[in-house]
Order: sequence, then structure tokens, then C-alpha cells
Amino acid sequence: WVSLMTPRAFPPMKRQIRATALVLAALSASPRCALAEPTAPAPPTAAELATARHLFSEALAAEDRGRCADAIPVYERIARITVSPVLYLRLGSCNEALGHVVEAINAFELAIQEAEKKRDVDVAKESRAHLVKLRPRVARLAVHVPEDAEGVEIVIDDRPVSAALAGATMLVDPGRRHLVVRARNYERAFEADVAAAAEQPLTVNADLG
Repeated sequence: WVSLMTPRAFPPMKRQIRATALVLAALSASPRCALAEPTAPAPPTAAELATARHLFSEALAAEDRGRCADAIPVYERIARITVSPVLYLRLGSCNEALGHVVEAINAFELAIQEAEKKRDVDVAKESRAHLVKLRPRVARLAVHVPEDAEGVEIVIDDRPVSAALAGATMLVDPGRRHLVVRARNYERAFEADVAAAAEQPLTVNADLG
């Protein structure tokens, strides 16, 4: 992982974006990453929005001090209450600073989606600029399991991955990744450290014995 980002000076456009960040974070009440929820969540209350604005200011201050590792959990907590283009932009910037390439790409893509809904040209433009730099840096990993494997569990760096992605090309952060694969009908688990490199697709066949 790269080191925490250091405080930086923002160009005029970024200062303008950040100046309106608290307002934008409070105005949006759309659910976070809600792709196919059966029922729409209840809109946030005034108390929840006020708390979200307060948390946002704390996270922003942490980010400005170069403490992105502290800011990210706060941004993510806010996103469970309300979202805005600026919130996702900040999440993307923090993840990028910490070398979390995939998380950063996801956040910037969400920032663009929200910015297009709200016609926020500045946030959309800045997010796209980040994506241009990040996409060539992402690594790709395909994990193949035996065809008769049942109850498959895939874990990358202690984080579960949907079994539906077995055999598919997954985006992962470049570097050494720890992979564990299990199946209900196999006694042995597959465990290995693999080196994922940008623009060099890696295929792993999980030998479960």
C-alpha cells in the first residue's frame, strides 16, 4: 500500500466543490448503491441529515490532515444515510491516496452517476479525470474452481467474494493478494499468495484435491 496522502492545496475548482460539499451531502436522500432493493428505504430524517453534515465536516478535516484511513469509515457511514456526488468524490480520493485502486474506481464511478443526476459538471469532470489515471493501474484476477464444487467460498485478503464470480475476471488491487477457496463437498481448502499486476491478467486454478 502507498503511504497516507499529505495535506494539499486545492485548485479553484476543487475549492468550489469542497465549499458546497456539506450542502450537497445533506440534499441527497438516495440509497447507497441500491441496485435492486424490493422496497425504497425511508428518507433520512432531519436529525440524521444534520448528523451526517457534522460527520462529513469531521471526515473532511481528517482527510485534509492526511488521515484518509480515519476519514473513509466516516464517509462510508454517511453514505448509509445519504449520498451526494461530493461524498463519493471524497471517498474516491481517499481510497486512491491509500492505494485502494478498485475501491477508488468504484467511488468515482458512483460520483459520476450522482453528478449526472444532479447536473454537477465539476464533480463529474474531476471524477472522470481520476478514472483515466486509475483504470490502467487495476489488476485482473480469475479464480477457477472444480466444475462439481458446491457451496463455494472465495476469500481475497480476508474479504469474502461472491461465488457467482468464480471463473470471471475480477478487478483487484495490484500487489500480493491472499486467496482462499473452499467448497462444501471438498475437504481441502485452496490457499495461496498471488502476485496481481496491472494490465497482466492472472488466472488461478483452485486445486481442492
